[in-house]
Amino acid sequence: CRKYLISNPIIRSTDLIKFEIELKNLGVSDSLFDKIKDLAYEKIPDDTGYICSNCGWTVSQLEDGTNKCIDWRCTSKTDNYKKISELGDTRFLMRLRPGVMRFLSIPGKLELEIEEFCIQNSLKYELWPHHDSYDIKIYLSDDKVIAIDAKDYKNAFNLGYSLLNKENLFKENDWDVAYIVVPNDVINIKIDYCDVVNTALNKRFRKINCITYSELISNLKEGV
Repeated sequence: CRKYLISNPIIRSTDLIKFEIELKNLGVSDSLFDKIKDLAYEKIPDDTGYICSNCGWTVSQLEDGTNKCIDWRCTSKTDNYKKISELGDTRFLMRLRPGVMRFLSIPGKLELEIEEFCIQNSLKYELWPHHDSYDIKIYLSDDKVIAIDAKDYKNAFNLGYSLLNKENLFKENDWDVAYIVVPNDVINIKIDYCDVVNTALNKRFRKINCITYSELISNLKEGV
């Protein structure tokens, strides 16, 4: 279910029917499916007529004629919204609700990118272990366990503040090394992004470090 939401920011009615069948085959009741659908998706608003080529969500047009999308990267990645496609008839389309897109789908893409690395390199892993205690658990050949929580915040101070206000970052203490992993491009905004986050983490969670995706891949290749 979560993978589907991450990978499908915009869906057609026919896709929703297929999604419903898949979940029902897993034992999901009609009422629970309706709840998931209503919490996750909404009708396309009238002010959106385009699909963003970066994040796959809808591009809205503001009153002054400028375009806006949900992710901070979209403006530059689409060449100031020159690289967008028309939605066409939206009567049979739905999109992820803004909160679901921002806090589940966008960071979820990084989670699935980490999963893909594990698959390509034959690493044993679990997605969202212990009822989503954290995002991904990786088992290395020497029985070392890596716990990863992927975060996607533009502002390092906001991420640090958010982490400090968590009761417990990794609820299950079943790991040897734990990382907060952030996308590579955040350091283009602030070169010491991870240092800022780690300063916050050290106040309460000294065993957890913030690193970029590239640093994670390098560590995994080296066996951490």
